[in-house]
Amino acid sequence: DLPPGYALPDTVFTARPAYRSGMILPFGSDASLSATGQVLDAVGTPVALQAGEATVVGATQPAPVPFFTNRNGRFVLQGLMPGRYQLRMNTTPPLVGTVEIRPTATLHMPLGAVQLGEE
Repeated sequence: DLPPGYALPDTVFTARPAYRSGMILPFGSDASLSATGQVLDAVGTPVALQAGEATVVGATQPAPVPFFTNRNGRFVLQGLMPGRYQLRMNTTPPLVGTVEIRPTATLHMPLGAVQLGEE
C-alpha cells in the first residue's frame, strides 16, 4: 500500500528464508520524491529528445540522477531528496541550471518550465 508517486530504490532482493524464519527488507529512504517539468534553452525553445543528469549542489551523492526529455522537452526526475539540484543537459554546448526540490506534503513536485543556459 505505497502512496502514489513513491519511488522504491533500484535494488533487487533475493530471499531464501529457512523453515520458520523471517527476514527484514528495508524499503524507502529520504530519496523518495519525484519532480516533473519542461526544459527550455536560453531563448525559450523546448530541449527535445535529450539526455541529462541532476546532481545535488554542495553535497556528495553516490551517482547523478539521469533523465531524458520527450519531444516537448518534458522530463521526470525520480528518487530525489529535498535540496538544490544542478540540471545538466548533454547538448553541444552543454546547458546547465538549478532547481530547488522543497520538502512537501506530497511526494511529487511540479517544477514547471526550467530555463537552462549555456555553460
